[in-house]
Amino acid sequence: AIDNATTVTVDASAITSIEGTFEEITALYSSSGISDLGDENIIIDGDLTVGEANIIDALTEGTVSGTISSTERVSSLTGLTGNNAYQITISEEDATTTSDELITINSKTTLGIDLTNVTAFSSSISDLEIFANAIGEGDFINAEGSVSISLTDSTLSVTALNIAIGTANSLNGDATSSVFLISSGATINGGDESAFRALLTNEENGQVLITDQNLIVDSGEISIETANDLDATTEGIVTANIDINATVDSLATLEGTGNAYTIKIAAADATGSTAEELLAIDAATTVTVDASAITSIEGTFEQITALYSVADLSGLGDENIIIEGDLTVEQANIIDDLTEGTITADIAANTTLANLKNLTGT
Repeated sequence: AIDNATTVTVDASAITSIEGTFEEITALYSSSGISDLGDENIIIDGDLTVGEANIIDALTEGTVSGTISSTERVSSLTGLTGNNAYQITISEEDATTTSDELITINSKTTLGIDLTNVTAFSSSISDLEIFANAIGEGDFINAEGSVSISLTDSTLSVTALNIAIGTANSLNGDATSSVFLISSGATINGGDESAFRALLTNEENGQVLITDQNLIVDSGEISIETANDLDATTEGIVTANIDINATVDSLATLEGTGNAYTIKIAAADATGSTAEELLAIDAATTVTVDASAITSIEGTFEQITALYSVADLSGLGDENIIIEGDLTVEQANIIDDLTEGTITADIAANTTLANLKNLTGT
């Protein structure tokens, strides 16, 4: 109105803030009759599209305050220019989005972004930390509630994962409502037994879904119980050092196949172990079992020969062998070839004296 009242250019250099609709503001800045605009704050009445917001942003070096239309999609919101004071609500149509996109949108406004409509998003573990910190600082509002979080990392730390779950709980008022989904075939590593026990607890609480991920316990040893719990949780490979003090009896209860357990038979089990138990232990791991502490083994002919034919069991060859059941001379000689130790066995009662002379060893 002032501009229309005079043919002389209006000096507006004292103006620090202007309010109006999109149409009014653009008309004002396009007027040749007003000078010295370009660094004032602009307050927009009514909703803006992203395109309109960017037009207004280009008019001033000041801050633009306004509401972005709730129909604007995330893919468009990431294209906002400048860093202004926009009120933004993520659309219902973007109920599933990514933390990377949300972090980008956050950099475009100084006001908290409303996440009421967001029910799921994907993220790397590093972006998730940035996103969680931003929520904690108020950069996002209405972020509490049941949300599905798909982690995109092919390898992630169990410690970082547990922290992320704990952070999600804290942001939700200590409620365990967020569910973390891990990429199929991903590797979770970097922790000790306690870290993986915490992961199992989170899994039992329904906060993380472990299906076919590979689990690598990098530090220390784990108990048989933990090994079996991890195996029951994933179809992937569990890699760990098994407790050096675990007995053969307990080692024989290891469940699953294809896992990479490092196992060393304890000196306490030097005697009293059976071939059946050792075969079960060998079947539980793809890593060579160290059986060098064994000084005596008991089993049937079939079990003993099967045990000594196993390629990934080391340290056998000088232990005493106790055979269950009768042996033929030929079987006795086969067993004798397996060890430098003493063989204790019954030779079949119907064996002839001539055949008995063929027995090897002493």
